Amino acid sequence: MKLISDNKIYDIKICNNFKSKLIGFMFKRKKVNYGLRFDNCILHTFFCFQNLDLIMTDVDNKIICIYQNVKPNKIIPKNNKVKYIYEFSSNILNLNDINFK
Repeated sequence: MKLISDNKIYDIKICNNFKSKLIGFMFKRKKVNYGLRFDNCILHTFFCFQNLDLIMTDVDNKIICIYQNVKPNKIIPKNNKVKYIYEFSSNILNLNDINFK
């Protein structure tokens, strides 16, 4: 899966097992040029050493809400309308120009 923002293509890794869902971007000190996709779940930023941008979408990847610049040690609540949550290092995307491919 890919995401396009400002004509740049970003890979999205799907977190589909317990370990990948638990770890996410924990312990990463440098910004990365890819995103992670989680099925609807409660997200946290514990042990993240960078701020994150979160994009929440429905099953058709229609954006429901965006959390910008989420600081470490936060819990992001579950939303029943959300199917997928995409996690990126903060400020690598233009959040006003997002397309899923």
